[in-house]
Amino acid sequence: MAGDLRVRLRKRVMRFGKRMRPRLDALLVGQSRVPNQPILDRAAFPFIASFEKSWPAIRQEFGQIYGMRDALPAFHQISPDQKRISTGDHWKTFVLYGFGARSERNCRRGPRTQLALLQAVYDVEGKRRVRESADDIVEWV
Repeated sequence: MAGDLRVRLRKRVMRFGKRMRPRLDALLVGQSRVPNQPILDRAAFPFIASFEKSWPAIRQEFGQIYGMRDALPAFHQISPDQKRISTGDHWKTFVLYGFGARSERNCRRGPRTQLALLQAVYDVEGKRRVRESADDIVEWV
């Protein structure tokens, strides 16, 4: 009996969510500072230029990480919620910052990539604490 009730309740919640999603999408689009168009103007993202300048270092770090791709976890191994879209061992993940946490080990493996990302975030959000973290990384590198 309890299992049947749970199934019916789940179906109702899913149906409600499907009906509400277009309204939520419209609300989010209206609140976004990023235009809702297929091709975005680079001027909307001024931080990209500083990130792109770091591409040689990022590419070099990527090459080292990609060389050990068999040891990297699949997406659903990091986030079980993704098991519907990530099956098998094909969608590998290397997370620097994710799910509200910083991966110290991965940040040490990609220090220049992490620095470039932190500088981009600093440019976007203007947070002094992020900038201080980036300065610490520069000293470490």
